[in-house]
Amino acid sequence: MLFYEKITICNIFAYYGVQSVEFEQKDGKNLYLIYGNNGYSKTSFIRSMKILFLGSGLNDLAGNTPENIANFAYYRITPQRLIKGDDSWLGILNKAAVNENKNEFFVELVLQENNKEITIKREWRLYPNLNETLSFKIDAKEYTGNQAQERVNQILPSEFVEFFLFDGEEIEKMAEKISTSLKDKIQNILNIKPIDRLIKQARKLKDSYVQESIKDEKLQNNLEKLKSDILDFERNKEINDRQIAEINENLQNLQDDLESVTNKRDGIIKNSGEEEAKLQEKKSNLNKQMEDFKQNFIKNAPEIMFLGLDDFYQLLQSRIRENLQSNSIQNIKNLNLIKNKLGGELSDKITSKYKEFKLDKYELRDLIIRSIDEIADDSFGKNSFKGVDLNGVAKSINFGLNKASDLSNTIISIKNTMNDLENTKNELNLIIGDSDIKEEMERIKIEIKKITDERDQQIGEKTILTNEQRRIQENIDKTNIEILKLENNVAKDSRLKKQAQKTKNIINQLIEYKEKCIAKMLKELKISVLANYKRLIGDDNVENIDITNEFEIILKAKDGSLITVKNQSAGQKQATAISIFWALSQLSQRELPLIIDTPLSRMDSKNTKNIITSYYFDASKQIIVLPHSVREFGKSEFEVSKDKIAQSFVINNDDSRAHARIMEKDITKILGE
Repeated sequence: MLFYEKITICNIFAYYGVQSVEFEQKDGKNLYLIYGNNGYSKTSFIRSMKILFLGSGLNDLAGNTPENIANFAYYRITPQRLIKGDDSWLGILNKAAVNENKNEFFVELVLQENNKEITIKREWRLYPNLNETLSFKIDAKEYTGNQAQERVNQILPSEFVEFFLFDGEEIEKMAEKISTSLKDKIQNILNIKPIDRLIKQARKLKDSYVQESIKDEKLQNNLEKLKSDILDFERNKEINDRQIAEINENLQNLQDDLESVTNKRDGIIKNSGEEEAKLQEKKSNLNKQMEDFKQNFIKNAPEIMFLGLDDFYQLLQSRIRENLQSNSIQNIKNLNLIKNKLGGELSDKITSKYKEFKLDKYELRDLIIRSIDEIADDSFGKNSFKGVDLNGVAKSINFGLNKASDLSNTIISIKNTMNDLENTKNELNLIIGDSDIKEEMERIKIEIKKITDERDQQIGEKTILTNEQRRIQENIDKTNIEILKLENNVAKDSRLKKQAQKTKNIINQLIEYKEKCIAKMLKELKISVLANYKRLIGDDNVENIDITNEFEIILKAKDGSLITVKNQSAGQKQATAISIFWALSQLSQRELPLIIDTPLSRMDSKNTKNIITSYYFDASKQIIVLPHSVREFGKSEFEVSKDKIAQSFVINNDDSRAHARIMEKDITKILGE
């Protein structure tokens, strides 16, 4: 087991002067919390540890900065610029110390491994010339240079650094790209590279046996030429492989982007379409109601208007006879004329009044009565029915207040329906003519075309490369056949020929062993990743995880549909990446401390608890967590993990953000602030 006892940072990133943090081993406690607000050098802490293990690349013959270190600057950068900085990047050296002409910059780690103390120190000097040194001390023996780096790699191989030192904010991006780099990660864990080296060495040995058996110089030259051609073909094939891999990654990103934009477009169409459909349906229903109300009005209005008129005439005639008016007979004739004339005129008068749609049943009754009076006066004069209280007669007749009420309600319904119909038409016009929606849809249309054009271009390039790859492979196969024929024809020495065959058998066995190891690892990795994911997010929609022979991670929902990592939420991406990294570290069979920066910032309270109890408690014997102040790891998280917390620290800094200090502090006091 490894345990980090002391980490010292001197004039690196935001840490000015010598800043040390010491960790104490405590039975049953594996959590070490280093609190710090954003901008207070949490990231500087974890980056200092990464550069300790990986270096800047300054001593690399090719002058390459390690990928995980170059990412600090967010663009490809030379080791010199990485160390000193430039217009876009501050550099790894503390600017306050540089401005004061300091010449001591280092990161040092003291650790325990099997009761042995090991000290790793990486140091930079500006004067007289920029240089970088690495030392590795164990049992009073010190290693430097390449020997020191080999010793460091034995503790934490460069390929494993990202599994044990990672930033929670960056892990989302790592999750999106992990399937494209998973093959290399698995091969690194499996120590496939040594197997590949053995295969390469075995092939050289076989070639030497064959070469030794060939006595004819011309044949030897031909054989050498064919083997040289093979090397050229394989180099070109490797270049094509990388280009195709890059295109595949680009195509996956483009497909994810296209899916995202298309979903956005479909969402707008669906939302506006659903609303439009509802309004169209409402409009259709209102038109039908309107038609029904009109038909009801046409059918019932005359009947209601003249309801009781026959009784009215009979009563009126009776009253006239009772009064024995001299002109009663004439009045009765006039009454018949009224009866014939009243229908049409009353209908016109009432209909014109109905246009206002404001009549209740009593107003309707009074209007009919007044209309009868007006028609009688206009047509027959006020004295035509002398002695007869026409108004009283009309009032005495109940010509159907209930039905009059129905008619009035129908009129009101027509009015309300017309208003609703008008409002519905206005809403439809707004949706159909919404300029914002049109502009957004036009932007999406342009974006989709841009993505599809780029995708088609990438597919075209991939097709060309694939065809070229096929041609290269055909040349390789053809050349290998020619080499085999030539070797069989010229290898006269049976002993050497047997040795060559044995070596060839060993090569085949190594290749078969490599493939079996990878297949076994894929199976174990699939089980482990899914188990880890379920522990972190138990009620998520991810039901299963598959890993293809090409090392691609596939998430499957409960209904069998595929889930794209890129389209997961921030919390899900973190859980996915943690699950994979956790599984890879488990399969690496290395008990190394974990250092995690801002690990819970995108998680809800339930999943936060799962990560603490499952990942923090079990993933390592020592986990150094750098939470973003008490908002990320507060009192509720403390209650869950207090029995596992060994120590707590805080990072303080000034306004310049160039004088960071780490101090131990009781966690109850940290949480109480």
